[in-house]
Amino acid sequence: MASYSLRHVLIAGALAAAVVAAIVWWFVASRPQVTVVKPMRGDAAEVVYATGVVEPQQWAKVSSLQRKRILEHCNCEGKTVKRGDVLARLEDGAERALLRELEARRERTQEEAQRLEGLVERNVTTRVTYDEKLTQLREQDARIAAQKDRINDLVLRAPMDGVVLRRDGEVGEIAGINATDILFWIEDIIKTRLGMNVLLRHEGLAGAPLPATLSETTPKGDPATKTFRVYFALPGDTPLRIGMSVEANIIVREVKGALLVPIEAVADGHVLEVRGGRVHRVAVKTGIRGARMVEILAQCGPARWRARPCPEREPRAMRLMLSIALTHVLSRVRQSLVGMLGVATGVGFSVMMAALMEGSQRDFVDQLIDTMPHITVTDERRSPPVQPATLVYDAIAIHGLSTPVIRPGIKNPLAITSTLESWLPGAIAPSAVSKAIVRFAGRDIAANVTGIDPRREIKVSKLPSQIRQGTLDDLYKASNAIILGDRLATKIGARVGNTVVLVAGNGQLMSCTVVGLLRTGIAQVDETQTYTLLKTAQILAAQTGLVNAIRIKVRDVLDARTIASRVESETGYKAVSWQEANEDLLSALQIRNFIMYTVVGAILLVASFGTYNIISTITHEKTRDIAILKSLGFTRAMVQRIFLVEALAIGVAGMLGGWVLGYFLSLGLGTVEIRTPFADATRLPIYFSPLHYLLAGGVALTASAIAGYMPARKAARVQPVDIIRGAS
Repeated sequence: MASYSLRHVLIAGALAAAVVAAIVWWFVASRPQVTVVKPMRGDAAEVVYATGVVEPQQWAKVSSLQRKRILEHCNCEGKTVKRGDVLARLEDGAERALLRELEARRERTQEEAQRLEGLVERNVTTRVTYDEKLTQLREQDARIAAQKDRINDLVLRAPMDGVVLRRDGEVGEIAGINATDILFWIEDIIKTRLGMNVLLRHEGLAGAPLPATLSETTPKGDPATKTFRVYFALPGDTPLRIGMSVEANIIVREVKGALLVPIEAVADGHVLEVRGGRVHRVAVKTGIRGARMVEILAQCGPARWRARPCPEREPRAMRLMLSIALTHVLSRVRQSLVGMLGVATGVGFSVMMAALMEGSQRDFVDQLIDTMPHITVTDERRSPPVQPATLVYDAIAIHGLSTPVIRPGIKNPLAITSTLESWLPGAIAPSAVSKAIVRFAGRDIAANVTGIDPRREIKVSKLPSQIRQGTLDDLYKASNAIILGDRLATKIGARVGNTVVLVAGNGQLMSCTVVGLLRTGIAQVDETQTYTLLKTAQILAAQTGLVNAIRIKVRDVLDARTIASRVESETGYKAVSWQEANEDLLSALQIRNFIMYTVVGAILLVASFGTYNIISTITHEKTRDIAILKSLGFTRAMVQRIFLVEALAIGVAGMLGGWVLGYFLSLGLGTVEIRTPFADATRLPIYFSPLHYLLAGGVALTASAIAGYMPARKAARVQPVDIIRGAS
C-alpha cells in the first residue's frame, strides 16, 4: 500500500513538473524576446561618397602648336617661373628663311608702289594701278605678320606664375599635339549642386572631419564607371596639402531635429508600439535611412509620438468639400454663368489690351531702335587721357597745347573685334563713318558716308530689307559703288546707274556709281545717309585701314546697356547703347506700360465684383445647409474652404473662357489695316505672349479668391444654433 502511494506521488509530481515546464515554455520560450526603445530626436543627413586628391587651385599644360624639334629648354623642373618666361624653344630655321623671303618681296613691292605714286602725280598711269599695288603691299604685310606669329608660336612661354611640376620633352625630341576623337561630351549630374557643404577625412589626420564647400562640377563624366569630377573649395587654415588623398561626404540633404528610430524597428513600413502593456502595429512613412537609425516622416493611427499628422483621410474630406462646392455652383446655373462671363470678359479684354500695347511697343522698337545698331563703339573717349604728370603731382599746369594732328580711328580694330567676338552674344561689324558733299547735276547736299562690309552688315542692321532699288551685293559690282537714301536721291535728282561725286572734308574727290536706293521710314536718315564699301570710305578719308566705328547687335536688346559698359571698360573707347541714345523714348515706354497695367487691373477689378456678388448670394441662401454641415462635424475652416472653392471654380472657368476670348479678339485686331499717305499700308501690331495669359489669369484668380474670401469668412462664422432658432 505504501509503495503504491509512493508511485502515484512520483507520477503526480512528474506530471506537475511537465505542466509547469510547459507553462514556462509557453510564456518564455515560445515568445520572441524584444527590446523596447524610445524614439529620439536627432540630426539626419543624406550624403554622396567620393574620393579624391588635393590639387593646386590653378594649373596649366603647356604644349606646342606645331610639330617641331626641341632646340633648348629652361631646365626649370621644380623651379618657380613667372608669366611669360621662356620654357623651351623649337626649331625655327625654315620659318625665319621664309620670313626673310617675304620681307624681300615687300621691299620690292614698296619700291614699285613709290614709283607708281610719282607716275600718278604726273598723270602717266591710272590711280587703279597704284591702288592695286597698295593692295598687294597690304597682303604682303599680312603674310609677314602671320609668319612672325608662327615664329612666336615656336617659343613656349609660361602662361602664369607658378612652379614647373614636370617636363616631358628633351632637346632633340619632336614636340606636338595629338588630335582628339571626341568633340563633345554631354552628361547629367544628379544629386549634387554648387555650394553644398562637404566633410573630408584623411587617414593621417585624426580628429573631427575637415570642412569644405562644393565649388565646381565638371560636365564630362566617365560613362563606364558612372563617375563625375567635382572640385571642393578648402578653407585657408586647412591642414591638407597638395597630393593628399581624401575621402569626401557631400551633404546633399540635412534635417535638424528629425524623429529617429532604430532601423531594426521598421519592417514592411510598420513599427511595433508598446501602449498600455500591449503591442500595436502602426504604419509609418520613412525618410532618410542610415546604417543604424531611420527617419520617421509620419505615423498614422493613435500614438503618443508622431512626426506630422497622417494625411490618409485628407483626400476623402477634400473630395466631399469639392462635391458640395460644385453642387452649389451648378444649382444656380444662370447666376454662375453671369459671374463666369464677367471674369471671362475681364480676362479677354485684358489679354487683348496687353497684346496691343506690347505689340505697338515692340513695333516701335523695331521701327525706330532696330534701324540702328544696338551698340555703337566710336573712336571717342568719355574723358581725356590721363597725363603722366598727374600721376606724380597733385596740381599741374599744362602749357604748349598745340599738337600735331592725331591719326583718327580705333587703334587695332581687328584685334578689338576678335576679342569682342570671343565673348559677346551677338554680331559685330566694323565701319568707317565720315562727312562728305554729294554733288550731282549742279546740286550739292551734305551727307553721311558710311563704309561697311556687306557680309557683316547684314548681321547688325536691317539695311538689306530697307533697300528699295538694287541689292546690298551690288556694292561689289561697280567701281566705287554707293547706295543713297531715297529722299537724298530725290533732292539731287540722281537715279540708279548715275555717277555722283563725293567731296570729302580734306578735299578728296571721288566719282561713285549709284547702285541702290534705301528707305528707312525716318526722314532725317533718308535725306542724309549713304553707304559704300569699307575700302571706298577709307580711300575717301585718305586713311588706309581706317575704322572709326564698330556696330554691334546683341541677341537680347535689354542687355545692350550692360554689354556696352563691359565693352567700354575693355576697349577704352566710348560705347553707346540704344538705351543711352534714346533715354527719352524709354521714359515714354515706361509710361505706356504703366497705363497698360492700370487699364488691365481696372478691368479685372470690375470683373471681381461680379464674383463677390454671386458668392454673397450663395452664402445667404445656403445658411441652413451651413448649419447642417457644421452639425455633422464640419469645422469653420472646412466651411470656409467650400465657398473659396466655389469662387475659384467660377474664376477658373472664367479664366479659361477669357483666354479663348482674348485670343480671338487679338486675332481680329491683327486684321485691321491702316493706310496713310506717308507710309506703306500696315496692320495693327499684335504681340502674342503666354505671359499675357498667365498674368491676366493669375490676377483674375487672385481677384476671385479675394472676392470669395469675405463671404466665405462670414459663412464660416455662422452658428448652427442661431440658424435653427431663426436668429439673425
